[in-house]
Amino acid sequence: MLAVSLIGVSIVRLRVWNPNQASFAPPKTEKAEVTGETRVQHRTIWANPVLWREICTRAYGRRMVLVKLVYYAIAVFVAWSLWSSSHTGELLLGVVSPAGIGFVGLGLLSLLLVNAQGVTSITTEKDTKTLELLLVTDISAKEFVFGKLTGVLFNTKELIVIPLALIGWQLAIGDVSAENSVYVLFSFLALVCFAAMLGLHAGFSFDNSRASIANSLGTMFFLFIGIVIFMVLLVEARSSFFLQFQSFLVFILVGSIGLYASLTHRNPSVALTLAAGGLPFLTFYAIT
Repeated sequence: MLAVSLIGVSIVRLRVWNPNQASFAPPKTEKAEVTGETRVQHRTIWANPVLWREICTRAYGRRMVLVKLVYYAIAVFVAWSLWSSSHTGELLLGVVSPAGIGFVGLGLLSLLLVNAQGVTSITTEKDTKTLELLLVTDISAKEFVFGKLTGVLFNTKELIVIPLALIGWQLAIGDVSAENSVYVLFSFLALVCFAAMLGLHAGFSFDNSRASIANSLGTMFFLFIGIVIFMVLLVEARSSFFLQFQSFLVFILVGSIGLYASLTHRNPSVALTLAAGGLPFLTFYAIT
């Protein structure tokens, strides 16, 4: 039986294992107009080769495809849950609607994945020893950074569109107003750009891939958890806000120190220092 099974599998897989005639076909050629010389025709590369590699090639293998499939499954589950509870009208914790929880969950997951993609786009170049080769080419720093940033946004476009499609669905059925939808749209897109740029920054700042990913995702997690805790404290202390102002001030100072330690780990910068010191206060102002 074992021999018969092996023979059957070999027959079925013969076409896969045995390459066809097209595999041995000569490459396409083109003829030069001036010299008449025949040359092999290669793929056309864009003016920015970094952007071309990020968009037109599978630069990160099949891992991104698997991640997207898992994300699709989670998004389908969230949509089914919202459809099932669309007629109840109950608020979770008495404050947030199920649609709001679904958007926040998908949005946070999307931001973390965009951030991880940004880190991977740089650490992959370091791990494969190709970053040094790019530095000695004619590619400018502007082309490299914006090529990587655009490639990150392109490769994660589905992760960006799905949460926005959820908001569009809630707008269509009347659960969200048009004004709030616009606020959520621009806020989410701003956070997407921040997550992608933070990933690139962490990739440049650390030589070790694990350290880069841990620092970048840790910073994102720290910001999200910090803002959630801050909003919960603000809601709880709304009746005596000024009495709790000292606690909020300590919370803001801790956030500034944490951002400063994360962003300026190896690249001290006046701009990053100002950002680390000002962002918590601006967040406090925006929330209140």
